[in-house]
Amino acid sequence: MSDSNNEQALARTAVMECEQEIQIIKASLRKLSASESDAPNSLEILLVKVEGTDSSSSLKVNLQLSSPVEDATLTKMYDPSNSEPSDDVKATFHGVATAVSTLTVSVIADEKEIGSSAPHDLAPLCVVNAIDQNDRYETEVPIGIVANGSGDESKAEGQDKKVTNEGEDSTEAKVIQPTCTLTLRLVYQPSNNDKKEELYQLLNKKSEKKASALENLRKISMNMARTGTDGSPSKSAATAVAKPSVKPGFLNKKKAEASKVRSFYERTLGPNSIVRTSLGLLFLTKDYLIFFGAISFFHFGGQFLALPAPA
Repeated sequence: MSDSNNEQALARTAVMECEQEIQIIKASLRKLSASESDAPNSLEILLVKVEGTDSSSSLKVNLQLSSPVEDATLTKMYDPSNSEPSDDVKATFHGVATAVSTLTVSVIADEKEIGSSAPHDLAPLCVVNAIDQNDRYETEVPIGIVANGSGDESKAEGQDKKVTNEGEDSTEAKVIQPTCTLTLRLVYQPSNNDKKEELYQLLNKKSEKKASALENLRKISMNMARTGTDGSPSKSAATAVAKPSVKPGFLNKKKAEASKVRSFYERTLGPNSIVRTSLGLLFLTKDYLIFFGAISFFHFGGQFLALPAPA
């Protein structure tokens, strides 16, 4: 098999794979559309580990969300042996806009604020697998707490700009060591609308991929047709021209000559014969012939119809 045939087979396989993935996504969308659950999404946050401070017993962790604007406080660490943690162990938020929301954490130990963290985007922490359609997604993320007044927490490396003698900007990295580090477990339960949005985004991507694969297959097929390669190495464009599938002149075949009896019938009593044609013409004009004949007889021979004179 030639290289062109291999490329065509690979392109056709890519199109079929895209179509299969699109059908799987559509089936998942139909399944979600059949569900009548309109519950909003929820986000549970639990405190798993604390490093860098000895006041874990009197520790308070304040959680601040930006969308919706809500806050919660954790006072105890999560115990894996407890299947149903209480409200002071977990913080639950409903209707979270994960695409734009951020999470900010501040820590208070012994009634004294230790510091706060930089805002963390929830979008990469609350990722929904559109194909598996799981109901729970757990993620553990370390949060660095920086003392207030130690610099801009949003600068991960604490960069300060300096100007050299040549007038060029150079950066000097000043790493800010966190006061303590918290490990939070985020349990995200997406709603049906969140799952549908992910499926629609994935469907758009797969549709674009399929369109690209179809365009690639079309180009390969046109190139093969231009070069005369149609999947059989022994066949070429010259062979196709030398042996056409339709022979020229097949519509102009000579009709077989009719017999003498058939010819006599066609001339005398056939549909196109003089007798049949004359009878048809006479049938169509008989009313006119009778009318004009009677008028002519009345005009030229009306005396034959007159009454005799009285004696």
